[in-house]
Amino acid sequence: MKHRRPIAARARCGGVWVGPSGYSQPLLSGTALIDRPIADVFAFLAEGTNDPKFSPRVIEIHKEPDGPSGLGTIFVSRSRTPHDH
Repeated sequence: MKHRRPIAARARCGGVWVGPSGYSQPLLSGTALIDRPIADVFAFLAEGTNDPKFSPRVIEIHKEPDGPSGLGTIFVSRSRTPHDH
């Protein structure tokens, strides 16, 4: 599956994550203690090309346009679904 997503855009609906194609799956949550300044953590998570470092679902990702991320940056990714083996 290939889709575009702006920085930190995810839709939640009653405990279910709804993807851009309308496919839904249970919403999982967890907690992690990160001993870093909040600005560093936000910068790491906002840079979508870091997603494969913490999400095994991400197969590939790149950003458009090239260069520093900011307003208007789009991350294009291909991710595994629960049905992928």
